[in-house]
Amino acid sequence: MPKIDHAVFAESLAVVLADAGYRVTGVTYHPDAAVAALTEAEPELCLIDLTFPGGTVMDRMAELRAVAPGTRFVVLTGFLDRQVVEAGIRAGVRGFAHKGQQVRDIVRLLDRVLRGERVVEGGDRLTARPLAGVTLTQRRVGHPEQPVEVGVDPVGQHQSISS
Repeated sequence: MPKIDHAVFAESLAVVLADAGYRVTGVTYHPDAAVAALTEAEPELCLIDLTFPGGTVMDRMAELRAVAPGTRFVVLTGFLDRQVVEAGIRAGVRGFAHKGQQVRDIVRLLDRVLRGERVVEGGDRLTARPLAGVTLTQRRVGHPEQPVEVGVDPVGQHQSISS
């Protein structure tokens, strides 16, 4: 069971995303549950937290992508550094969102990823050396660290999932 603040964050984000036109079919709190949910729904997009008890999603990205090969993954994190972004890009992650962002900015990032872009938000510290094929959006943000995994899909496109 996740800590209550993590559950509140995840459920609140799911409500906001639904209000923004995304169909959210579930929220999970661990990659094991995400694997099962992704297998069932195969959404077009999955917003998933970087950290969870016992590791990071990067350790499980190959498995997640294998069960949902058509899903675009966006990693949500309270900290973002070059190593995380480079590992994510190698693992097939399409976007990186920062937990300190405004929700409308996260929604815009998700829309851009759905249009085929690879996007990194909150990339202030990543600009010293360019990242090939990545759009960096620089923005000063806070650093709340609350693990949440939410997968989403725009209403009217494919079935979606919160994982």
